[in-house]
This record gives sequence, structure tokens and C-alpha cells, in this order.
Amino acid sequence: GYISVSTLTILPAWSNNDGYDLFYRVYKDGKHLKTYHYEVRRFASTWILYLPIAWINFMTSSEDEAFEGTVHQFLRDAKTHLR
Repeated sequence: GYISVSTLTILPAWSNNDGYDLFYRVYKDGKHLKTYHYEVRRFASTWILYLPIAWINFMTSSEDEAFEGTVHQFLRDAKTHLR
């Protein structure tokens, strides 16, 4: 990434290692019932030739929306435990 930026993105750079592992643990009366695991991953790349299509980034999910999505999925998945 640093080399790409130092060449004003003439050289491309990419990463698919960025993201988070989220764990939701459900307890009832102090007893652990289940752990739910969700992955939020992001692919990032930069290159000067991407400039004409950079507007596409505005149509992708933000980090906040991705985390909110895991909360909604957790609530659906853990419905039986949350009653």
C-alpha cells in the first residue's frame, strides 16, 4: 500500500485481510447457552485506473451498516434463546 501511494497509485495495491470477527454470547441465569460468530470482511484496492469507477464505492455497505447487519442476523439466529 505504501509503495502504491508513494507512486501516486500508478502501481496497484490490494488487501483482502481487513475485517472483524464478531462474537455474540447468550447467557441465561448466568449459564452460557451459545456463542454466535459472524465475520465482517472488506476487500480494498487502489489504482489510478480505478478513478473512473470510484463512484461505485458509494453504493457499497458502510462499516456501520455491516455491523448493524450482524446484529439483525444474530437476533434472527438467537430467536429461540432470547424468549
